[in-house]
Amino acid sequence: MAVELLKETQGKTTTTDNLPLCQVVRCDRCNQTYQFRYSDGESNRLKEWLPKAQAVVSESHADGHSAASLPISW
Repeated sequence: MAVELLKETQGKTTTTDNLPLCQVVRCDRCNQTYQFRYSDGESNRLKEWLPKAQAVVSESHADGHSAASLPISW
């Protein structure tokens, strides 16, 4: 499993990554954005991953989105 959630600041992530594919996930409470980065091997499960990513981003709102990356797992 090669996926990660990276916080965006001014349109860029705060950490480097090696995963080629990306979808933007936005907090539904404050519009903070994260990049959901994933490998080709996970692209067939994107429909399942995106709701999980959205839930993780929404949960991080409580701590002010302080983390540069958020843990996400299957």
